[in-house]
Amino acid sequence: MLLRRSDTAATNDGVADTVLEHSPVTLRPPAIEVRNLEKRFGAHKVLDGVNLTVAAGEVVVLCGPSGSGKSTLLRCLNGLEAIDAGEILIERAPAQRSASRLRRLDPRIGLVFQAFNLFPHLTIAQNLILAPMKVRKLPRDQALERAKRLLARVGIPEKLDAYPETLSGGQQQRVAIARALCMEPAVMLFDEPTSALDPEMINEVLDVMRDLARDGMTMVVVTHEMGFAREVADRIAFVDDGRIVEVETPDVFFTRPAQERTRRFIGKILRH
Repeated sequence: MLLRRSDTAATNDGVADTVLEHSPVTLRPPAIEVRNLEKRFGAHKVLDGVNLTVAAGEVVVLCGPSGSGKSTLLRCLNGLEAIDAGEILIERAPAQRSASRLRRLDPRIGLVFQAFNLFPHLTIAQNLILAPMKVRKLPRDQALERAKRLLARVGIPEKLDAYPETLSGGQQQRVAIARALCMEPAVMLFDEPTSALDPEMINEVLDVMRDLARDGMTMVVVTHEMGFAREVADRIAFVDDGRIVEVETPDVFFTRPAQERTRRFIGKILRH
């Protein structure tokens, strides 16, 4: 995995402005650009002027305390949540700002949730082919071939005709990943994909994500699995109180972060 040093300077309020040096990854075209993003729920501002660029093929991990806005940021990126201010560009094109959630959803962005969100009354095959047929207008036979190929990729080809309730949590999450991949997205978002799993099932999901990273998939991952973040991420963004406090390579993030708030967070998570 390619690592790169960034120069981080603190602003007056302690939040970092990060300028990345040129590298083979950062010279790639941006897959996602977030500019001054704001999101409110009632009077509460959940995202407060978020700026982030993710290059094509880059893996960015978002970490931070619960309630800091990480999951909301992902939901804004794929259109599940409308934004109140700012701009999101996907592959340099502005994201849909329609009032309709269905019209905002972008098939170029796949999202894997904490809960697996599989349709329990459908077989695994039916779960996988539904969106490609309805949204991408893919013929059924082509959608089924894609489903078979991606189930094999996540290591459970034999589960094609099974129902979700017959699968373990780790298997269901792997199906959820395959379902997102069936749309052939440009970017994959993962919202704490292992948090609902028993400890012995976590690695089987992380292994699939490692394979995606090695294959060059652009990924934005919210996770508390700091070993995974250290191993796979190109950059780690620390989010607190609706703002991105610091963005660094894993080596710098864990050993010499620039911001005191980041240092306190790392001190707590590394003691547990």
